[in-house]
Amino acid sequence: MLVSFALLATLATAASAAPASKRQNTCALQNLGGLSVTASADSSGKTRWDVFTISSGLIQQGDLAWFTDGQPNGNEVFTAAVGSQPNLFTFHRRNAQAIGVSGSKLLASDTPAVFKVSCGSCDDFASGNQLAANECTFELTDGSNGIGECITFEASGSVVQLQDCEAGNAGQQMGIFSA
Repeated sequence: MLVSFALLATLATAASAAPASKRQNTCALQNLGGLSVTASADSSGKTRWDVFTISSGLIQQGDLAWFTDGQPNGNEVFTAAVGSQPNLFTFHRRNAQAIGVSGSKLLASDTPAVFKVSCGSCDDFASGNQLAANECTFELTDGSNGIGECITFEASGSVVQLQDCEAGNAGQQMGIFSA
């Protein structure tokens, strides 16, 4: 009986540890030649970040906005640079502007914002429009510590905004695809 109990306890421990071992909080985003950030809360899976080059409605030239496009990596290709810690990143439109913050909105800027990026899963070998990271939150930092404001998806065609971080907020969960 004691052996049966010990065996059951061992199996239960192994089963509960298995999912945790697959979960990575820090992905090597800097190793991707290019990436696109998608709004996981949008069921179409086609809403991504894009820096607008012209003004359109409430979106001004230079704003980072949520844009729906059938192509996973059209103009919406960015790169990530690792900061002072492995989970801190700055983002740039590939071969162009850094992404910064003004008030609560994101925009092209000479001064890049630093984000703490934590993901539920990573694929370090993703390439060519494959999902590289999923269930990612982007928390604005002061350069080393999160300040409690996260990138939030509201609707396609809106400027990318920061809101108070909320655990379980589907609008704050992003996907990252390789380019």
